[in-house]
Amino acid sequence: MAFVLNGIDSVAGIFGFPVVSGDETRRILIMFGGLIYFIRLLFTEFVFINREVKWSEALTMTLWLFIIYMTFSFTGGSNPAKPGTPLYIGIALYLTGLL
Repeated sequence: MAFVLNGIDSVAGIFGFPVVSGDETRRILIMFGGLIYFIRLLFTEFVFINREVKWSEALTMTLWLFIIYMTFSFTGGSNPAKPGTPLYIGIALYLTGLL
């Protein structure tokens, strides 16, 4: 089953600079890692925090998340190297940390 992920290419086209599409497996792992992070953040925000969130905080968090997601997408998604043992150890640590 082949996934087609052209988000990096699309954003690069908007800004007019070339970005090398990296390894597809790495791009899929980055996508799912970002999705898990986003869901975890929403869960924390709406379940665990028992206070009112101000608009300034919400806008700051939106900007911060945009910067994080774009940085991970461009740097990791353009890496042509095949995922190796260090990456899978990192994934295991990330998932363990979620618990």
